[in-house]
Amino acid sequence: MEEIIFRLLAAFGAALCFSVLFSVDKKQLMFCGLAGSITVVVYTLLKEVTTGAAAVLATAVAITLISRELAIIRRSPVTVFLVPGIIPLAPGADMYNMMYAAVTGSHTDVSTYGYEALAVAGAVAIGIALAFSLPNKIFLFKTHK
Repeated sequence: MEEIIFRLLAAFGAALCFSVLFSVDKKQLMFCGLAGSITVVVYTLLKEVTTGAAAVLATAVAITLISRELAIIRRSPVTVFLVPGIIPLAPGADMYNMMYAAVTGSHTDVSTYGYEALAVAGAVAIGIALAFSLPNKIFLFKTHK
């Protein structure tokens, strides 16, 4: 339980810091942090029932759909919420391990970690593309009076 709370707070903080780094409007910062936390929750739940790449793919679809809804509700571009939301999915550890293995000369580990990093990055890209391929009509639209 404590580990999950730590992950939520870490994801919230990471998404919030990246939002500040990208000069997101102050009114949107908490929602950007929330997007990062939602990503961790969805990924943690899905990783229990499926493989890593499939969990990343489904999480990327979910956070993209949530970002599209937040963009409409908060009247901001989708990328304001999407980029901080996918930060927790970035394959940073796999990339680090791949480079470490390359420096130390362990070629089998280079290919293993490189494949894992590529699979995660590809799953994120495909998940975002799938969610953006859905028509706008299914999303909440506010009517202007």
